[in-house]
This record gives sequence, C-alpha cells and structure tokens, in this order.
Amino acid sequence: MSPKKLGTKGQIIHNQGREIIANVAEFMHKEAEEGLTIPLKRFRERTLAATKISKDTYQKILKESANIKNNLSCSFSSPRKKRPRKSRILDITSTQLKEIRSIVNDFYIVEKKRPTLKLILQKIIDRSVIHEPMSIPSLAKLLKSIGFRWKKTDDNRKALMESYDIRFKRIKYLKQITEFKNQGRNIVYTDETYIHSSHTSDKGWFDESLSGIRKPISKTQRLIIVHAGGNNGFVKDGLLIFRSGSKSGDYHDDMNHENLMKWVETQLLPNLPPNSVLVLDNASYHNVQVKKNITSGSKKQLIIDWLKEHNLEHDEKMTKTELYEIVLQNKRFYPIKCKLDELMESHGNSTLRLPPYHPELNPIEKIWATVKNWVASRNTTFKLADVEALTRQKFAEVSVDDWRSICDHVDKIEDKYIKDHNLFDETLDSLKFTVNTGSSDEDLETSSDESIISNVDILSDSDLFNNMNMYYIP
Repeated sequence: MSPKKLGTKGQIIHNQGREIIANVAEFMHKEAEEGLTIPLKRFRERTLAATKISKDTYQKILKESANIKNNLSCSFSSPRKKRPRKSRILDITSTQLKEIRSIVNDFYIVEKKRPTLKLILQKIIDRSVIHEPMSIPSLAKLLKSIGFRWKKTDDNRKALMESYDIRFKRIKYLKQITEFKNQGRNIVYTDETYIHSSHTSDKGWFDESLSGIRKPISKTQRLIIVHAGGNNGFVKDGLLIFRSGSKSGDYHDDMNHENLMKWVETQLLPNLPPNSVLVLDNASYHNVQVKKNITSGSKKQLIIDWLKEHNLEHDEKMTKTELYEIVLQNKRFYPIKCKLDELMESHGNSTLRLPPYHPELNPIEKIWATVKNWVASRNTTFKLADVEALTRQKFAEVSVDDWRSICDHVDKIEDKYIKDHNLFDETLDSLKFTVNTGSSDEDLETSSDESIISNVDILSDSDLFNNMNMYYIP
C-alpha cells in the first residue's frame, strides 16, 4: 500500500509509523473498555505498551528528540535507509581541459559531424585524457560546467556547442593579444597559486632499511605564491610568498584585493617595463570596481545621479523602473573601470583578462607545474620553512629560455584557436541553427550513477598534488 499524505506540508507516514499508530489506537481502545491498567505517571511503561517498541529503541528516540529540540539535528533519522552516495569532485587540469575542448570542436572542424556524449567519452578514453572512470552523466555534467550547451537546429537535432559568451570572450581575447604582440608590447602573465608543507611526489627512492616516507594525511600549512613573467623571464623582484592564514581551504581567501594591489604597487609596477600588458584571469579580487555598478536594486536617487553624471535625458518624476530602463539602454557606453586597470593605466600599462576556463592560455600555469613538481620530488621534511626554501630555489633556477619555450607553446595554442574559429564557423553554417538558438539540458541531466560529478575544479597541472589525500613512496 502506498503511503498517504497528511497535513498541509504533505507529511508521509510509512508502514512502521502506521503500525505504531494502530498499536496506540488498540492500547487506548483497551483502556476505554477495561479501564486504566497503567497509571498515568508511569509514562515510559505506557509508551512502551502503546507503541510496542523496545526499551533501547525508546531511549534512542528520546535522545534524538532532545537533539532536534536543541537544533543539533533537523529531523528524525531513518536507520538502514539507503541514501545516495555523495557526488565526487573531479579535478581537471589545464592540459586536460584543452584536450576535452579540442575533442568536441574537432568533431565539427575535422570530422564535420555532430558529436554525441558517447563518441566524446570514447575519444577521451582512447586518448587517455582522464585516467579515472567516467560515466556519460559525469561527462555531461563536466561539459556543462565548462560552458557547453545543446543547441537546436532546423532539423530538430541537437548540437553540442560552447556557449556564445565563452566563444565571444575567447575570440575577443585572441584579437587583443595578437594586436598587442604585433605592436611589440611586453606581455606579462600573472597568477596566484599555493603549495602545502605536505606537498610531495608519490614516487621516490628508499633502501631495504626504510619503509618509505609517509606524507602527512592532513593538508597542514601552506604557502600562497604570486609572480609574473613572460618572454623576458620573471619580472625582477616580483615573487611574493606568504603563509596562509585562511581556514576555509580556499587560497583565494588569502590572496584578496588588498594583497593584490599592494603587490602590484610595491613589487610589480616598479619593475615593469613601460607600455606593458598584464594578462590575468577573472578572479573576483582582480575585478574590484572603482565604484559600485548601477543595478535594478540601486536606490532611485543613485540611478538619477548616474543619469545626470552622463548627461542622459530623463525626468525625475519617472518611476524607478522607467529610469533604470534608460540606464540599461546606455550602460554599455559607460563601463566602470576596475581599480587594478586604473592603477595599471596610470603608469602607462594595460590589462587583459583571459577568457573563462582557458588556463592553457596562461604560460605561468606551466611554470607552477615545473616548480611544484621539482619541490615535490625533494620535500622530505614536510616543514613549511623547508618547502619555502625549495620553492624559492627553483624559482631562481627558472630561466628566460624556459619562459620563452612555454610562451612559444602558448602562441601555437592561440594560433590553433584562431584557425579553428574560421573552420568552426563554416561548419556551423551548414547546421542551420534556429533563429532563437536556445540551450537544452537534454542529455545533460544527472542520474543516480555513482560517478556523477557535483563540481569540477579547473586546476593547473601541478595543483593536483595539493588535492590528493595521502601518498606513500613505494
């Protein structure tokens, strides 16, 4: 028999609850017919007799009830109830991300056909892009998290595509970076990363008298690292290393806007050649605006002040909604600058932001990998001071030639993207997209599969070391 919903909140009473209600009703019926058999003050005996549960169960339920009243639990538990397993978090490196995007786009550019999730997954397996099991739903969730959507075409078939916004930002970035390079401007790439005191490799040497060095299970202390560089090598005196003070587990909580601006003013700008271009990602602390943006939630007077500031025709007697509509029509002509951009421009430099989900376009990601892998192979004490010394030593050893080699590799990636954009457009024309091209969650829905991924972390190749629980040196 299916459970029946009771009450306005749609409570469901399952079979065991129904049995207890029947037992209580039977107990009360006997009391009514035969008189009181158990005194009212002996509430425990009366409860046990009415519900027919054991003393142990009774005690456990009372304890759980007390916890709920003290807000230590939100509701009663269901012992032995099968619950879905917690979704995994999949760590994707910049190299893997580039390969996955390339696999999808190559279906259009090289094979001239629509990709399916099954075909994409097979390519990923064949090329050994990801070395852990992945299901179709997991792949769908991954693709969705990095901006791919299903688009409708005139023949009612779906085509898996990168979102328009991401493609547009990549094209815009590539045009800008190409123009800056053609002008002969100095391109400097920057980023922030971290390294734990327990950062080590999963392989090492040992003799028969040793069982190997065990990496600490906890993440322990960590260092936050900031640097910048390009074809001319690292920016002189640009290295910033400091100890993390965050307990959140996210190094972005340590590298905030205040720390960033201090680093730019004291270490970057004094050593940066004039007319340089600073390339950085879209972290929130890179994009703190000089003043707050006008939104639909702004006070009416702020909206009026904004319209006056830009000499836009309006009537103060208009409603807030009407005034904000004027803002929307003109907002794009008056973008608000970020504090970092304003600071760089005041010193004759420019800033350029990478497109979302494209860490492979930042050469410093490979520098992080080089430094971290080197430190991991030599970290035997797991002391933060020793890790910092190793880190500084390796940074000092990274040469201008190392940087140029990596920058040349990124140039080739950029050239391929530029070439692929034109080929991609030719294929898209043949698909005949509908006028109102929308996205569909078809084939992107999750299931009960154990390998479903709830989150995707886009990491540099070396950051995977910092996301593994424990290693043993074999």
